[in-house]
Amino acid sequence: MSTPASPASLPLPAWQRRAFDLLKKPFFGRFQRPWRFPDGHRPEDYERFETRNPHGGRLQGLLRLAEGPARGVLLLAHPMGFAAKGFFVKYGHVDLFRGAGYHCVSFDFNGFGESESTSFEYPLDLLAVAHWARARFPALPLAAVGASFGAMRAIEAAADPGCPFDVVVAEAAAASLPEFWRRYPVPYAVLRAMQVVHPRGERRLRPEAQIRQYAPGRRLLLIHSRTDELTPPTQGDKLQAAAPDHVRVERLVVDRAEHTHVFRDAPAEYSRTVLSFLER
Repeated sequence: MSTPASPASLPLPAWQRRAFDLLKKPFFGRFQRPWRFPDGHRPEDYERFETRNPHGGRLQGLLRLAEGPARGVLLLAHPMGFAAKGFFVKYGHVDLFRGAGYHCVSFDFNGFGESESTSFEYPLDLLAVAHWARARFPALPLAAVGASFGAMRAIEAAADPGCPFDVVVAEAAAASLPEFWRRYPVPYAVLRAMQVVHPRGERRLRPEAQIRQYAPGRRLLLIHSRTDELTPPTQGDKLQAAAPDHVRVERLVVDRAEHTHVFRDAPAEYSRTVLSFLER
């Protein structure tokens, strides 16, 4: 099942895509491998879908329906890694959420997994998938659940005035890209150059800045681990401090979990907190 690009789409010329691909190499080059379905899971249990981002890039996704009557739809925004849209399948998030009554929509951001590479406008990928899900399930509420890279993009997407979801669960989100990449010299240098050459573009990929634009009614759950050196709880402190007073921010900080793996390493705390947050 697929949907066309929106009327406001502006496909990028081939030369511009190639330029973006070169700029992406320091950040994501090591993850650009052929995607495969996670071992131990059945592809036939999932419906494949395709939609397009506003730059005309094809985005590939997977849909797994809820067990029993559905109470909502979750947009699962993956972290960096080879698994891409398979992350939430591989580590059991899909089983948790569909068992709680949620349809699960996972997808590859552009340039990851099976999705075409177009640009750095990753929040637009999530918004395109959100609009696809809204058209597919018009009567159900939407929420975004992201980890690290995907969590940051979900926070940014929710700042868009036309965003169709008000609720975000963000695990291991950094307040900004430089905060995340500062320990990696080459990507960090490229980021600093982007701040000078294209400051508006960098700002759109800065959760700390975008959360300040939130409309009333947005709700955000920030999840961090005290043993996560890439995105420690202090990153959540910065995001919470940046949120306007009319935005409800809740926190879960666990004592021990690897980066992006709070559900694996602290399953009871994750399940109880996230499901309770979504129910409210």
